[in-house]
Amino acid sequence: MRNNPPLSSDPASSSRGGTSKTPSTPTSSSLETPVIPKTRHYMLNFMQTPESPMFSQADKEKIHKQKGELHVEIAALTQHRNQLRLELNKIKASIVSQGELTFLKAETRGQISSSNSSHLKELMNVFVDTIRDISASRATCSILEQKIKEESQRRTQIVEESQSVAGSLDFSDLSIFFPKLPQHECRPISKNEDQEIRRLLQKLQDIRKDTINCEGVIKASNPKHKETALEIARSAESQWQLKSVGTISLRNEIQRLQRAVATSDSQIRKLESAVESEHQKVAEAQMKQQKEESEALSNLNHGKEEFAKTMDIIEEEINQLNIRIKSSSQIYDNLMEELHQLDNQKKIIHTNLQNDNDDKNNDNDDDDKIFDFDEAPQSQNAIDLQNKKQELQKEIENLKHQVNRQKKKAKIKETKMMSDIKKLQVRYKTCRATIQKSCVQISELDSGSVTGEIKSLIQKIDTSITDLQSVINNQ
Repeated sequence: MRNNPPLSSDPASSSRGGTSKTPSTPTSSSLETPVIPKTRHYMLNFMQTPESPMFSQADKEKIHKQKGELHVEIAALTQHRNQLRLELNKIKASIVSQGELTFLKAETRGQISSSNSSHLKELMNVFVDTIRDISASRATCSILEQKIKEESQRRTQIVEESQSVAGSLDFSDLSIFFPKLPQHECRPISKNEDQEIRRLLQKLQDIRKDTINCEGVIKASNPKHKETALEIARSAESQWQLKSVGTISLRNEIQRLQRAVATSDSQIRKLESAVESEHQKVAEAQMKQQKEESEALSNLNHGKEEFAKTMDIIEEEINQLNIRIKSSSQIYDNLMEELHQLDNQKKIIHTNLQNDNDDKNNDNDDDDKIFDFDEAPQSQNAIDLQNKKQELQKEIENLKHQVNRQKKKAKIKETKMMSDIKKLQVRYKTCRATIQKSCVQISELDSGSVTGEIKSLIQKIDTSITDLQSVINNQ
């Protein structure tokens, strides 16, 4: 659209250097009633006569009506644009971006993983110490049980030996019995039998002498012998007492170790219950987090849909504004072209009249004034419309710049969130390596079912962490 200069009529001057007349702006009364210039009866201006006016009253009313309607439409559109801008600012302030959501998710997951990892490390350290104490106590118990068995076997052997010695030295049950042989059954004894009898008699006499000597020794009752016997008995009794004290101390030690084993078992059960409770808490936290994520995603999708709808509405309104602006500019161009044509015709007539005035007498200079039609209000309205059009175009450009700026900010936030996610992945890998190392240490201890439960718990934690990582990667 070209920029046409505002129309201005050249002042009518006399041929002899008279005074110049500036055009006066016509008012509403002058527009309503045509002004008839002061001319001679033979010089009538055919451009403005009651028979053929430049603009009819209906055209003037139509132009004023269109002008008022355009002003009203522009005011309504500007007000609607301001309302849409306020709604857009509210939507931008209320909507949470995808980058902020991912950052909040990563931050909450990092806090949960850090708290759970520290607590899990403490529990694992306590569990490892408890297992070591239990294994040491079991080893000491097995050693002491073996010592008790050996000591009991040795004591039973000593008791059996003492009983066998006492039984072998007990001659109280022995009695000498000589059978009586009848005389009539005697037969002649051979030499061998006689020698055997003599030998046995000699042996019997020796036995009698020994018994007599033993009885004498017993009857003599030497006090030294009694003291030695008493000392021997006392030493044996003291040895038995010492051995009984040792067995009592061993029994007490065994009972103490059994109590320690029972307490350690109770502590292990408590730790297992604590681990189960922590696992339940982790599962509840995961469920809660999944619920929050689903709600946030639904809210985000709803917000995106609403934002897309509002943006579509704004785009439609902007397109309608552009169409209206183009139509008004086209009307303005048509009016300007018509006014330009009229201005050219007026200039031609004005030059012709000026040439005629040069041929006249100087007395008729004051009567040869031509009325200049000034179209300043129409040109001013056109300039106002042009300025409003430029303002609307500037506002549209500003909105486009703001949209591009918001896109750049979103891109920067997205890159920042991706870097944070990568950092969290590196941290996850380090935590997983530490957990695997602790799992290897537990497997070296070989503590049976408890170790298997801890391994399964660690595997569950690992699978949950991998699930969380897959969710993050999918988002």
